[in-house]
Amino acid sequence: MFLWHLGTDLEKAIYDALLVTQPKEINMSQQGSLNMKVVVLSVICVILLASTIGAFALYIPIQTQIEDKDQAIVSLNQQISDLQSQLNSVPDTSGLQSQIDNLKSTNSNLQDQWDQMNATMYEYIEAYNDQQKYIDLTAYGTMYDNGTTLAASSTTTLWTGTIEYAGYVLIDATANTTSTYAQVTNVFGEYTCSFNQTLGTDKTVIFAVLPGTLTVTIGNINQPTLFNAKAIYYY
Repeated sequence: MFLWHLGTDLEKAIYDALLVTQPKEINMSQQGSLNMKVVVLSVICVILLASTIGAFALYIPIQTQIEDKDQAIVSLNQQISDLQSQLNSVPDTSGLQSQIDNLKSTNSNLQDQWDQMNATMYEYIEAYNDQQKYIDLTAYGTMYDNGTTLAASSTTTLWTGTIEYAGYVLIDATANTTSTYAQVTNVFGEYTCSFNQTLGTDKTVIFAVLPGTLTVTIGNINQPTLFNAKAIYYY
């Protein structure tokens, strides 16, 4: 803006000089003609100088903007180059993705196996707990819980059947004769075992038993008997 005003002021000064020199040109001949040429040349030079100054006044800001843009472009190109270098330094990820997919598949298979093994473990625990009662002989079943009258020297069967587990039979009985007894016959494979114990008038007896056929009876000797009995199989 300052340069533009400078050029304008110079043009105005030249124009004023021409106005001053015109009257003298009328009174002078050759010298006036020479002075006129000098003035014209001076005017042309001043106009050219003013135009040049004006051009510089317009050129310098534009050149500054162009230089700023150039620097920005250079900076962006450098950033692009740096990013491209980083991208080029990254290995091919297709192989890594394949490995990741394989690991995911393996992990899924292992999870399925773990779930199956975990379910199987709970089945084993449940089966163990179920078998533990047999080991501890806490499972039981009532074979007989009633009473009846026996003729002299006779027997009555309280229970007969097959048992799956080793255990014992408990017989709790009351009777009106001292000759009352309990008998257990147990067939285990090729072996037959038969045991009896006196019940008398009030007694509890226990017989060990093995898996196989089992028969539990109550009898008396030479006396009619009225009894009440309860037989329980613990296994």
